[in-house]
Amino acid sequence: MNDKNTQTRRTVLKGLAVGTTALSVPASGKPTENGRSLAKRRIFLESTLGLNLPASVERTGRLAAADVLVVSANTTVPRGRLVSSLTRGAPITFVGDGADDALASFLYDVQPSGVADAARTSSLEKPSDLSASFGVEYDRNSRASVAVAWPRGSTIDTHQFSTDNPSNEYVLSKIDRTFALNDATTGSLTTTDAGASDVGATAYTCPDSEDGWNCLGRSHEEKDLAEHGQIEKFVWGAKATNETDPYHDYFSWKTKLSMTPGKALGRSDWMNDYILRTVDFEDELAKHGPPSTSGSSTSSFSVGVDVGVSASGPDIGGSLGWGWSTTHSHTNIEETIDLVEEKATHKYDLTFGENVSETTFNAYPGYRVDPANGTNTANYSYEADWFFRDDHWYGDDTYKYHMYGDGSWTA
Repeated sequence: MNDKNTQTRRTVLKGLAVGTTALSVPASGKPTENGRSLAKRRIFLESTLGLNLPASVERTGRLAAADVLVVSANTTVPRGRLVSSLTRGAPITFVGDGADDALASFLYDVQPSGVADAARTSSLEKPSDLSASFGVEYDRNSRASVAVAWPRGSTIDTHQFSTDNPSNEYVLSKIDRTFALNDATTGSLTTTDAGASDVGATAYTCPDSEDGWNCLGRSHEEKDLAEHGQIEKFVWGAKATNETDPYHDYFSWKTKLSMTPGKALGRSDWMNDYILRTVDFEDELAKHGPPSTSGSSTSSFSVGVDVGVSASGPDIGGSLGWGWSTTHSHTNIEETIDLVEEKATHKYDLTFGENVSETTFNAYPGYRVDPANGTNTANYSYEADWFFRDDHWYGDDTYKYHMYGDGSWTA
């Protein structure tokens, strides 16, 4: 584990999940600016949470009347009632130590204590009471303190946030963050006459994908690394729908890996050094990128499906495009592919001391696998490293945050 104060952090988070003693409530007792996204929305707040909500927030004790649910990671609300709320369009936020376990437990209908083993053994299956598609990358290194299931038509986006110092302001700021992300991506949240949250009927599309892909949702994870900086990971998954290959199905992913150094945040002199991600798929790895490049370069690649992709079957009748281009300055990209193990590794090595190491850097690897026809769930394991460095006249310090876990995407 990379967190030096793990026991202290989890003790604080447990307090956050059961009461107010762990919350950094202002001495005046007045609500902060954080949580402004909840204004004029009806919020169900589980009684065991001691969140200090803004005065403009309307509280309700009725789940059926709530636009947003904020519940404990150890919630006592029956899962069936949470499912009903999510199905009608109400986002659900889990708060407290193990919020990520609570999120996966809710989505896959397994006990929180069994989530890690289920993810590791690829036994997570979509339950019969959830028809929406979704994907989750379960991180076995860090336990989130805030996790959100955000419904969007026939898909569910997931968000996970972790920090060493959770507080009232932190929790509310991350609720605001999910509203900002989903409003920007899927349209604003509105309220119907019946009081239920309606996120609209517009189809959810993955970035850069063309027609013929069923976007399965977005998995998002964010972690504050204190003086070192911040990291963020987005993964969009999709399954090809407009294809007639009787032998294969097609799942693709676009990934965004971000790192912002402490120097850019005004916290310290720490700078970016490199990002690395390895994905080990259970199914045939067919496409991947970006390819290896050196220095300042632009690379383009596709994870789409082409006509006649299956030599043993008929043409699919068209091209299902999904590709993107990226331009990086002072960056070496190293792609390593193992088609025996179905494994892809991408390393983005930044030239230390250049502007690219002092500001937010974004990497965009992508993949496609071709499982057997009739496959509804695609699984893989993954690892990611974010490496920071701080140079001094007497030497340098380094810090690596290592994320590893398992991904599961269900159509």
